[in-house]
Amino acid sequence: MVGHVDVCSNRTYRGLCRLIECTSTAGLPLSPKQQTQLLTTLNDNLGHPKMEIQAAAVPALRAFLQAYVITTGPAAPQQVTQKYLSSLQDANVAVRRGSAMALGVLPRWLLLSRAHEVIKGLASATQVRIFCAL
Repeated sequence: MVGHVDVCSNRTYRGLCRLIECTSTAGLPLSPKQQTQLLTTLNDNLGHPKMEIQAAAVPALRAFLQAYVITTGPAAPQQVTQKYLSSLQDANVAVRRGSAMALGVLPRWLLLSRAHEVIKGLASATQVRIFCAL
């Protein structure tokens, strides 16, 4: 039974990402609150330890940012970029991996003003880290 619940849970995560991707691609009108909730969901899925869930979140994030990031306010685009840059230093490897994947699909106009920071952050995240458990 545990395996079945796990499979259903994974399908739910991936299905929700696909729903967000299609909603974004269709350009359905969403309130700022709905946009924030969907972006939070995508960010949670990007930090998920299972690769297939992260992989489902990436195209959904790309479509979402192209459709909605402009409408969430003037500071929102920079906050999105900053969130993924700062998450590259997270202790959780899944969060770091998801953040790197997210940076890879950010729209060009979001990256241009911070290209140097993004490249530096990604390069820094590729360094091998040794964690000692005492």
